[in-house]
Amino acid sequence: MMNSLTKTLRLAKFIMIGNVIFYILYNWYFGWNDLPINDTELLFDKVSKFFFYFGFILYIMPAFKLYESATIWADSAIDKNKKNKGK
Repeated sequence: MMNSLTKTLRLAKFIMIGNVIFYILYNWYFGWNDLPINDTELLFDKVSKFFFYFGFILYIMPAFKLYESATIWADSAIDKNKKNKGK
């Protein structure tokens, strides 16, 4: 299980770093303005925002998987403890 979580975190890190580089490069070219000056910059803004959200979701998914496995482990430990006390 940890192997898949590590792969997911590495992919998320790669996407986030790539997106930051992409964001800096296209803003360097178009300028650091509040509103897009043309359709190409608007498209790049949307692509950058999509990959930011996608990378963020990928980055937090392993935390939810670890939380889920921890609660399953805790529930089984509690059940085992109750069985041992009943003996």
